[in-house]
Amino acid sequence: MLRSPLTALSLCILITGITGCDQRQAPQPEASAPAPAGFSTAAVSSASQNAWQLSRQQLQQTHECARLLQASIQSLVAAADEKSLEHARGQWHQCHNLLMGAMPLLTLGAVSPELWRPLRLASNQLEAWPIEPGYLDYFDVYSHSGIVNDIAIPVNAQSLRQQHGLTSDTDVSLGMHAMAYMLWGEQGQRPATDFATQPLTEEQRLNGLQPVDLPNRRRATVLQLQATLLVDDLQQLLNRVEQGDLDSLYQKLPAMSSLALWRESVTDLLTALSQPVQATTALSQPVQASEEMQRHNHFAGHQEQAEAALLKGIERLLFSYDDGQQPLAYWLVDDEQRTAEQLTELQQSLTQASARLQAGETEQQALQTSLQLLLAALSSGLQASDAQATDLSGL
Repeated sequence: MLRSPLTALSLCILITGITGCDQRQAPQPEASAPAPAGFSTAAVSSASQNAWQLSRQQLQQTHECARLLQASIQSLVAAADEKSLEHARGQWHQCHNLLMGAMPLLTLGAVSPELWRPLRLASNQLEAWPIEPGYLDYFDVYSHSGIVNDIAIPVNAQSLRQQHGLTSDTDVSLGMHAMAYMLWGEQGQRPATDFATQPLTEEQRLNGLQPVDLPNRRRATVLQLQATLLVDDLQQLLNRVEQGDLDSLYQKLPAMSSLALWRESVTDLLTALSQPVQATTALSQPVQASEEMQRHNHFAGHQEQAEAALLKGIERLLFSYDDGQQPLAYWLVDDEQRTAEQLTELQQSLTQASARLQAGETEQQALQTSLQLLLAALSSGLQASDAQATDLSGL
């Protein structure tokens, strides 16, 4: 994703205080600019802590939803009927939308990979896309392709993790989009009977096959494992963000450094949303994919709702605050925009963009106008924040 040189510089300075920057990266500025009018370390720290707490809450909600998704998949496997399949699909959308709301946190791993490598890896486990569908199951004319149909590949948690990204970033066996292909199939029309128990034929019995070797049983097991590992991975990430190493790392950041990271994360997400679709992996590497396959929710559909959920997550991060405090957005814009009127305009711009997407509107000009307004506001406060991010005395 695109990032300005100044922002890249501030992140390099930030990382120097913890992990060290590569010599090829941009040099540090000679001097730090004065803090903006009304700057208060305590107030900025409060906004920074609030942003971290909001991110924890979003992860908690996503984890709770994932547990419900896991239960719905258990019901699907038990019943193998269209009603249970539709329920599981609906639960998938709820969870994916919640995960999209957590993307500002996960994107810290993309904008500062050395510092936030665990978040980068977590994003790859939870939200890897695009995927190679034939890597998982039957696809197009390849009716016997994928992990599901290859009985030489054991179907267990360890194997599924080993298969994830085995030879390519699109070799995806974990996360929401791998589950989406298992639930919807190639054309969004996978029948519930794909998960029904099959009897062994006489030929299969003579060939030494067991019921667990049959495609439907393996397919059901793969989907159940994916749901279980999703819950496990979210729980592990939540533990690290709440009281573990990631929380400790965040608490060591100077206030202005944390603001630089949040600005960079939100800017990257808004920039990606405002540009023509380009497929990238969760590790931010471009991949070759057809225009149709590049859509984020290609198999599950409702792309606009996922994008609306992302904008709602950004709005919540930027504009939710405790009484008596300023929202995070207040500290990410320049002095001239730190007024109630200006902040209200920015928030309304996000709200309107999200509402248009939620309603399924595809008129791009209005959406672009809303996104560019917020991007311009974030850019306006960039230079002062970059200078302030050089203060690493708290590390």
